[in-house]
Amino acid sequence: MELDWNLFECEIRSAVVRIARQVVADHPKQSFYGLALEATASDGTDEPEALEVPVLALNSEEALARDKREETGEVRAFDAEVLREHRLREMTPGLDDDGPRQGAADAGEPEGAHLDGSGAGEAGLNGSAPHGPGDDDPSRGAGRRGDAVRGAAGGDDGGTAGGRGAGARPDPASEPGADPEADLDAELEAELDAELDGVAADIALQEAVDEDFDEGSGYYSRRWDPTDWHWCSMDLFDDGHAEAWNERLAGAVVELGWEEAARKYYRVLIDAVVAAREELARKRLPLVAFVSDSDHADELLRRCLTPEQLARHFPDLEPLELDAETV
Repeated sequence: MELDWNLFECEIRSAVVRIARQVVADHPKQSFYGLALEATASDGTDEPEALEVPVLALNSEEALARDKREETGEVRAFDAEVLREHRLREMTPGLDDDGPRQGAADAGEPEGAHLDGSGAGEAGLNGSAPHGPGDDDPSRGAGRRGDAVRGAAGGDDGGTAGGRGAGARPDPASEPGADPEADLDAELEAELDAELDGVAADIALQEAVDEDFDEGSGYYSRRWDPTDWHWCSMDLFDDGHAEAWNERLAGAVVELGWEEAARKYYRVLIDAVVAAREELARKRLPLVAFVSDSDHADELLRRCLTPEQLARHFPDLEPLELDAETV
């Protein structure tokens, strides 16, 4: 069946407005700022030439801030955990990668005892659950960020400073066969904690730099990348309806050739998102709405946004009058 480009545009616009209003209504306490139609087009460079129904993305100020906080927390916990494990190995030459330090059995320690002096079955050095060989994969750090922070602060498990609480092993100097060089005494703990504090300060500084960049005008910043938005890749139509449009788009590529079909496709998406933006604004839902495609990012922003929106959110992009045949 021949593709009706006007009908295609109308259905996309209608779906965008309907879904956007529904998402906003479901989250009345959030301030939505962005809407994007993510083009799904392949020019044949990496995949066969194809045009498909776009997907929708939305984001709010609150969702952006929350997602960034979660990512920052995971990175911070990961860095702290990796650093702690690395420094422990430096401080204790007898510590194996996959198990407790050498000589632990000779020292008469209870089975399962850990380097922070906790007894069998209790939390380890950083407050995390005991783990065995192969469990110290760095990817585990993000899942233990709360424990890593507590470990860096000196522990809060009810023991005395340095993690020495009930169940701590005896003074190694008074126990036959003990290895005093492998013991983490208070001086080593203080050195490690000081280094972790320095890392935390460096991270905080980098976050401030990243924040300044992220809130800038760059299309590829965290704020304006629809692939990282909280609501992304939302289908406009049900599977059957989308498949019917995709078949017509494939027929248009065969009939018109790739370049002409792609020009019509992008023109439809631009017209649909502009019309949707205007309709949503009339309904008191002003959004920065654009077609997202990394291959044509600047041109698409200029075609989709008002001069005021460009000046406010993308001041590095001046309004540009494009030829009618140019995307």
